[in-house]
Amino acid sequence: MEELLPYYERELSLLQQQAEEFARRHPQVAGRFSASGDLLQDPHVQRLMQSFALLASRVHQRLDDDYPRFTHQWLEQVCPQLLRPYPGCSIACFDNAGCAAQASGAEVLPAGRVLHTNPLHYGVPCSFTTTAPLQLLPLRVAEASFRGAAPGGTALPRQASALLSIRLELLSETAGWDRLGVERIRLFLDGEAPLVNLLRETLSTQVLATLVQAGEHGPWTLQAGAVPLQGGLDDGEALLGVDLRWPASRRLLAEYFVFPEKFNFIELPLPAAARRGGVRTLVLHYALAGPKGGSNEARLLEQVQARHFVPGCTPVVNLFTKEGSAAVAGHGPGRCTVLADAHQAAWHEVFAIDEVAWRAQGEQAPGAPPLLPFAGLRHEAASSGVLYWMARRDTLRASGRPGHEMELSLVNAAMAPVPLQADALALRLRVTNADFASRMPVGHADGDLGCGSGGHWNHIRLLRPPTPSRRFALAQGGLWTLISHLRPNPLWLSGRGLEALKELLRLYDLPRSQDTERLLEGLTAIEHRAAQACVTTPRGPHIVRGTEIRLSVREEHFAGRGLHLFAEVLSRFFDLWAHTNSFTQLRLVSAHSGEVLVACPRREGSVPLL
Repeated sequence: MEELLPYYERELSLLQQQAEEFARRHPQVAGRFSASGDLLQDPHVQRLMQSFALLASRVHQRLDDDYPRFTHQWLEQVCPQLLRPYPGCSIACFDNAGCAAQASGAEVLPAGRVLHTNPLHYGVPCSFTTTAPLQLLPLRVAEASFRGAAPGGTALPRQASALLSIRLELLSETAGWDRLGVERIRLFLDGEAPLVNLLRETLSTQVLATLVQAGEHGPWTLQAGAVPLQGGLDDGEALLGVDLRWPASRRLLAEYFVFPEKFNFIELPLPAAARRGGVRTLVLHYALAGPKGGSNEARLLEQVQARHFVPGCTPVVNLFTKEGSAAVAGHGPGRCTVLADAHQAAWHEVFAIDEVAWRAQGEQAPGAPPLLPFAGLRHEAASSGVLYWMARRDTLRASGRPGHEMELSLVNAAMAPVPLQADALALRLRVTNADFASRMPVGHADGDLGCGSGGHWNHIRLLRPPTPSRRFALAQGGLWTLISHLRPNPLWLSGRGLEALKELLRLYDLPRSQDTERLLEGLTAIEHRAAQACVTTPRGPHIVRGTEIRLSVREEHFAGRGLHLFAEVLSRFFDLWAHTNSFTQLRLVSAHSGEVLVACPRREGSVPLL
């Protein structure tokens, strides 16, 4: 209804202005229409004008709604996420201290585990799904510290200026480092945003070498290749799952603005030296290229403690699969309202319709025509009898009747409506709890979530309150702006393309926060030039031509976000500017000194050759 209000106010004001203008021009026949007349003061006339203004506002809005019959169906095929809500997200911590004492190795749970809220803590039943593999390890982070020098007699790389140490302890008597069953230990960086961002950037970009200390008083052994890795960038950690219509180049950009905490995971490779001894304590010393002692960054890293490294964590999203139902809508033949829960419709919102089929006890028959999505590629001939389903999200109805905003209709190949009985359809949906998830209280002593399997599963804490449900801005021309950005423009990489790049980043900033505006103010210039590199393939080395993109930034504007993470996300977005036999390489350059701050690896283009 908020979108309809400005149209209503405009139509009502226009009616009053036209009535006064008509009364001024024709006072003999319409004098009572003037402001001093008594007709406009009549409450019955006022209600009539308000009703007419409401009807006219609906018509005006339909004229300005960017042709949804075409654009929405096209986006459902090309990039459906632009039309869907972005569900609430959080970080779940599995507290398995009681079971860790008996475990001998790691238990790895794949992504997709559904968790439920405790009805005693929150009256609205909300469900969350894990989005990344979860490690349940019989260990704890006992100590973490930052210092500017190593003990005497310890050989460090010449460029090393500081040392970050993490001490790990096994909790089970039967566990051993050689029997954990994992190659990397995944930890969540928890704490204040400035410290966490600096810690993530330091571990993922400034580690020169790893020195392993088996036992608290054992010797330090240099371990080659055991460098920490940045988490959250792989396809297997996508918040909304992998979809070819929502490539990583765009998906990561939306995740970066909507829920940046999903990138606060670090993976520590388990050194081979730790698996050869029978010790229960392992200390990982990371030699750093920076920051130097006495700097602001060094003083901030001196606050690092063991509590900032949390094992057993994974991102979760308020999105789950549910069997839905259809109810008669009364808006025309062949139309029905899609309900995720007929008894608690207001607590749910349909994220997507995955499948529509006939119910076995309804109109199902051996010769019943299949039901296919109209926004698809499987369009049969009109004579084949195939029926199609079309879905439409009514934003006006969503504000008045939450949970009833999704409308489903059956049509034939000519888009003519087909009558149906609502109870004849079986629906498989992906559902969210809308903004109810963001209102749930967190931090209960016995856990916030559980999955009903008993044991440590029912002691799951949320380290962050779930984020509110977000949406892409589609009104007032926003839909066509999003469509125009689906195909990259080479002019965006030129000097005048900086404003276009900022506009694109604002589109993906669904929270529309002031921090993002400060970040965008830190982008000062963009340019590109031809580049070439020697690439080794199974057929041998050869020279490949590509594009080097140089983005000038004011580094102080990224203090709360992290410059390297922004570069990694944006570098993947620029994949869209190169073909598969070419590459792009992003470099972030200081606007003050011209120094290269971040040089991203070369990335192969993602545009296929036709």
